[in-house]
Amino acid sequence: MLMPYFCNNDNWMKFKDELLSWEGTPYRHFQRAKGYGADCTMFVASALINVGILTKIDYEYYSKDWHSHTDNPVVEDGIARNFSKNISNSNLKFLKVLQNKGDYVRGDIALIWTVKPTLSNHCSVLWDSGDRMIHSINHAGVEITHYVKWWKRHTRYKLRLFQEI
Repeated sequence: MLMPYFCNNDNWMKFKDELLSWEGTPYRHFQRAKGYGADCTMFVASALINVGILTKIDYEYYSKDWHSHTDNPVVEDGIARNFSKNISNSNLKFLKVLQNKGDYVRGDIALIWTVKPTLSNHCSVLWDSGDRMIHSINHAGVEITHYVKWWKRHTRYKLRLFQEI
């Protein structure tokens, strides 16, 4: 039986505390240094490493404007590769959840498009109530913000971490 991992309060609080420890880190493309700079995917992946869900991340460099020049799903491919290959426990699995109105679980990773509807180029982690998210974005760095209609409309799908029990 599969159970959403972050429905467990201890699991969620550990991850939430780690995410909050990144708050205020400036946005820096392809960086993952808490307090110094991180982009959206490196921030999320680093937080997952720091709480022991991922063992490491392997990314090939991508330019800051890669999504303007290609239809290759660079972010999605990198996330899929790392979330399957570098998971710390065989009882944990990330599964795709299609974007349905009101369907969220705290800790869901939202894959979002900002340029092309067929290509996710941003990601965030959904917060407790489902109306907020934490992400790293170029004008503000790592911040908690509202998961408003615009973000919801531009979410292609979510990745939810499940634990086999």
